[in-house]
Formats: sequence, structure tokens, C-alpha cells
Amino acid sequence: WSPDSHLLLFGFVRGEIHIYDFKLNYIGPIHIFCIRDGVPSAEIAGIEWYDGRNGLMSMNSKSLVICYESGAMQLMSREDDPSPIILDVDMHVASVKWNDNGSMLAVAGYQATGDKTHNFIHFYSPWGEHLRSLKVTGKSIADCAWEAHSLRLVIAIDNFIYFANCRLDYKWCYIQDTVIYSFYTCTRPEHIVVFWNTKTNEVHYRYVRNLLALGGYGSYCCIGSFVERALPSANNTLTDTHVILLCNSIGVTIESKYIPFQPIHICVTQSYAIIAAKSLVFIWGISGFIGSQMVKKQPYEKFIQIDDPATVRHGDELQLSLMANLDGMETEDPITSLCGSDKWIFVARLSGLVLRYSLPACTLMEKIECQFRINKIALNSITTLMSIIDTNGNCMLIDMESKEPREDIANFKKSDVWSVVWANDLPDSFAIMEKTKISFVRGTEVEEAVPCSGYICDYNNLQVKVVMLDEIMKMHVKGIQAPSSDYITIYDNKLLRDMKIACEKLPLEQVSSLIEKDPHPQLWRALAEEALNHLDIKVAEHAFVKIHDYYGLQFLRRLQQFQGEQFKRAEIAAFLKQDDEVEKIYVHMDR
Repeated sequence: WSPDSHLLLFGFVRGEIHIYDFKLNYIGPIHIFCIRDGVPSAEIAGIEWYDGRNGLMSMNSKSLVICYESGAMQLMSREDDPSPIILDVDMHVASVKWNDNGSMLAVAGYQATGDKTHNFIHFYSPWGEHLRSLKVTGKSIADCAWEAHSLRLVIAIDNFIYFANCRLDYKWCYIQDTVIYSFYTCTRPEHIVVFWNTKTNEVHYRYVRNLLALGGYGSYCCIGSFVERALPSANNTLTDTHVILLCNSIGVTIESKYIPFQPIHICVTQSYAIIAAKSLVFIWGISGFIGSQMVKKQPYEKFIQIDDPATVRHGDELQLSLMANLDGMETEDPITSLCGSDKWIFVARLSGLVLRYSLPACTLMEKIECQFRINKIALNSITTLMSIIDTNGNCMLIDMESKEPREDIANFKKSDVWSVVWANDLPDSFAIMEKTKISFVRGTEVEEAVPCSGYICDYNNLQVKVVMLDEIMKMHVKGIQAPSSDYITIYDNKLLRDMKIACEKLPLEQVSSLIEKDPHPQLWRALAEEALNHLDIKVAEHAFVKIHDYYGLQFLRRLQQFQGEQFKRAEIAAFLKQDDEVEKIYVHMDR
């Protein structure tokens, strides 16, 4: 049945599919582009509509899939779509299923190599882009089905039932204390972009049609979407194009830029917004739009065509319109991820090739070849280490300072990884998400994993801030609009956890000596807080001196003027911003 119950699709043994209305009147056949007419082995593996009950990712999203056991598949926006997306999944297909909001298609099947059979679940976007593959043990895969919120997948293999956790790739980013994320519903044609300040719990909303990408850094984010605009041309006709919006932490647009290609990846640094399509990279200088003065500097806009490293052009409006056809050029090796700093851009391609460009010249400086298909890349704070996650979820490190050829850092490889976030203050430390666990890594030493099902916002001061996006999306499905602080969790790394345990078991002077061996400002800050709670002014003063906290030292001088212990504890609670504790102490004192 079609989602509106007006049409029925009938599949026949030889692969034909006929359309009937709800009164069983014959309308006609569906044109099958993915197989040749009359192929006797073209047995249908699945005909699946996405019902649209949770909205569409965009107005041109595909919602009907027709797949054959041979692996031939086509994605259509409707039953008479004249330009479907044609795919060959390269395996014997058993089942195809849309997830709950039409953002992902699961294709279950197997590959036979000799006497061995390997079962796979391939995941695709509504536009036919391969997202990830999951290899499953067993002999013969039969079917799969999604959980209501698409967070789990159930798989039938032989006489067993398997459950797989799915980590969805939401469009979201984190800037300072603000989580920016998007969702869509069937009641509005636009994506709803939420700007949620996790410190004040203030929420702002913005409505964006055809949202494609999000990225942020510092206090600003970039939103990429599809629009229509009249670009300079011979007949001045309306041309499909896209826009990049530079916004602050409450969703107010600071500057906008029209570009003639689809933004798939966005990376924002202090001075640049880097936007990539499948074969194009656009570098937009944003340093003139940010800061207290908001002084607009000389525009900086450049394009890089990665299949032709010599193609670096300035991006005025006329050249933008002329270069629009470059994105239409098919590439067999599309961009899968990018990252950068104010000095470098790193562009990862599906084949395993990483291109390194210098800024601001946009000169190709290096090609790094990896022997696997790349999914995500990320840089540490000083551009000396790079993490790479391949399409199978394996995470590796590359030393960017080593002599060529680049090699993986020995003794480090993690599997089932889907996210890596580097620490802002420790260049050799990062946090990884593997399955439903979070682990801290320093150098190549991996700490014991902690259960976690959230998404990493930030790693700073030996603490990782995690947002529970899955729970937030469930909340919006239920009709609740504003998230709460319950969806934010803070995890301490081993160094900070051990220090807090030591404060409970050892004298604070001894803990201070331990911190001296491996100092960090957050350790001294935590020790100062613990010393204040114990009214140990001497240790607190020593800790404040170590981190050059003049305000803390001034507070200690003022604290010594109070006579009663309860007054001191109330002042300490106020200093530590524990308002409920302050009120409790004064109520107990009958004040």
C-alpha cells in the first residue's frame, strides 16, 4: 500500500511491478530502471514505502524503494518518478526496510565467496549514499526490522534473533555552552533548528527549509540549506542553489553566502568556514564578521576542485555561477569528511586518500594514502595527530609530524568506534565512543570504558560533556519542545577521578604532592574546591596560587574575616555557586 492508501503495488515473479488504485483498477506498470527487461532471475526482494508519518528530510527525499534479490535497487520519490536513483548493493538481498523517519534504509543480505557466506546489513541515505556496513555472523540472513525510534535493529539469521544498536548521525554541533541540533516533523515543511544553552537552559528556535549540514566552532555556527535564487546568467532564470548562514549562539544570522553546490560537510575554525560537496571545497573567510568590533575585512573566498588540484579560484558571484557545473561532475572518489585549523585543511576521500592543503594559499601540500575506506577524520588541538574512523568502525591514529610516508601509530586500533573528540587542552588525549560506551585515551593508553549512550559535545579540563540526543529526539516526538539539564552528563577522566578518590582517603597535603607530579589546572581547581569544603585554607591557597586564580585568593582573605563556621560554609557554598546549599545553611541558622 502507498502511505495515503490510494495505490497498491503488485510484484510479479519475473520482476514486473504493476500499479492499481484502491478499487483495484489497473493504472500501469512501474518503469524499472535497475534491471533489464525480461531477466528471468529478477525476483523481488522488497517493495517498501516510507509512510511519512514523521516528516521528510527534504522535499526531494526518496521514499519508495524497489529491490531485487540480485542486488539491483532503485529509490523513487513516487511511483512514477522519472529519475530514480539506481544502485547495485553487490550482494544477494533478503530484505529492505526504512527507519521510522525515512532518513535511513537498511538492506539485509549475504555475499557468497566460495563455500563461505558473509551476512551484511548495508545502510543507505534516501539519496542512495552508502553510510555504513554491519557484518553479522551466521549462515543465512532472512529479515530485519527497525525499533520504533530507529535506535535498534532486529535481525533474523538462521534460528536466532540478533539486536543491533544504531547510532544515528544527527545534524548537530556544539559551540561554547550551546547545543545546536535539528529535527523535523510531519506538521511543518521546515527543519526545526534548536539553539539550547545548557548553562542557562535558554532555548531559541529557527526554521530552515531543506537543511543539509551543520557545523560550529567557538561562538558561531554555519547552517547549510537548499534554496532557489536568480543567479547571473544569460536569461537570468531561477537556478537551484544553496546558502550558508553564519549564526551566533541564539540563532541570529550574522552573514550569509550563496553557493552553487550542495553543502554536505561543514567545518568551522576561528577564521574560516570550510564547506565541501562531493568534489568541491569552498573556503569562506569569516574572521571579519566575528568579534566585538564586527569589522568586515577584505572578503576571502576560494574554491578547490579536488580532482584537479590546480583548480583554485576566487569566489565572486560570477565565478560561483560559472562553477556550478563542477559539482555536477561525477566523481568515483567523493569527499567523506573534512577537518582543519587556521593553517591547514584536511580532506578525506572514500578511497582512503587524505589531501592536505595550506591556508590561506589553498596549496596542495601532501597526499596521505590509507589502505581503507574513510568515514570520519579529526585533528588534535595543535594539528600533530589525526584520528581516522573507517567505514567498518575501526579507529586509527596518524602522526602528522612523522616523516613520509605516513604510518599508523603502532599499538593503537579500536573497533566499533563511531565518534572521536580530541581534548582542547591536552594534545595527546581524546575521548571515543564505541557501541554504547565512552573511553578516554591518553597517548595510546586506553582507560576502562564507561557505559554511555550520548554524543560527545566537548572534552576540556579533564571532563567530557555528553548530550543525550536520542532522548531529546524522543522528547520532541512526544510533543515536548524544550530540553532540560537532565539530558547533559559530565564524565571525568581517570586522572580527575583518581584525584577525587585520593581526596577522600588521603590528607589534602599529600594529594597536593601527588598533583605536583602530573599537574593540570583542573586538578588544582578540584583540590581547591575540596579544601574549601574541609575549611583547609592553607591547601586551598596553595591550589589557587598554582592556577593564578586571583579572585580565589581574594575570596580566601575575605573568608578569614568571618568568625562562625556556618557563616564560612555559607560563603564557600556561594563562591562555588551552590545556591541551594547556601539557602539550606541559612535556614538551619534561622537567618
